[in-house]
Amino acid sequence: MVLILALTALLWAEPDSSAKRKEYEVKSAFVYNFLKFIDWPEDDSQKGEFTIGIFGKTACESARKVTEGKNIKDRKIVVEQLTREELADVKALQAFQVLFITTDEEVDYKTILDHVKDQTILTIGETNGFLEDGGIVNFLLEDKKVRFEINMISAEKANLKVRSKLLRLAKRVIQE
Repeated sequence: MVLILALTALLWAEPDSSAKRKEYEVKSAFVYNFLKFIDWPEDDSQKGEFTIGIFGKTACESARKVTEGKNIKDRKIVVEQLTREELADVKALQAFQVLFITTDEEVDYKTILDHVKDQTILTIGETNGFLEDGGIVNFLLEDKKVRFEINMISAEKANLKVRSKLLRLAKRVIQE
């Protein structure tokens, strides 16, 4: 978490385009740390690479920079940039353990959440209402700092176990 705090401090010290890259580097560090505190169910499909799908070029480049060469739960992390076509393909989305839907480009995230609502996929967004529409984690900026909130109801529906250490750091937690 020290890395996250250091990156947050740098977030607004750069010009606009660089600031956006820094913001996504901070968010990518958060995502990497989320993976340490969320448990996926054990089964044969949980072998091989750990794949993060990101809709948004800047966020994807930042995530690759932050996670390159890292592993999670003895699995190599792979980051893929999603296209609009892939977001519309329910079967293609099932190949991911994490979907991060950014606001880099306008997209109907509600339809995407509907496509994966019964899947064991961590859905992450950065849009007001993302949690209320079924997303699991949502980023927000508060006083020029990256914060996050969690929807435990959606996490449970996705068969994901969020550890209490992560819940304590969340700005807001939606529970039953």
